Amino acid sequence: MHTTHTPGPWHVAGDTAFDCSIRIIPSFPKGPACIAHAMATVPATTAHANARLIAACPDLLVALEQVLPLVAQYVKLTTEGAHSYIVARAAIAKAKGGPQ
Repeated sequence: MHTTHTPGPWHVAGDTAFDCSIRIIPSFPKGPACIAHAMATVPATTAHANARLIAACPDLLVALEQVLPLVAQYVKLTTEGAHSYIVARAAIAKAKGGPQ
């Protein structure tokens, strides 16, 4: 499945009392572009936590794609991993815009 999202890594930038937002910025040579804003309508610690989670998404997707074959092997050995495998596949499909 082909993805069209901005490639990672992404990082958190900004944190001023004046714009009340924390920006998630990709790191690529063509210059920065804003991916998302974590608006400070919530406590600042929550906004920072949300921004860190969003910024980690490209890395989390890659890690989940790399771990999925290992989970598939575990599922073959036990039934305990079946739910985790289904959840992981659905998360990857959701991130890539495919059927869930």
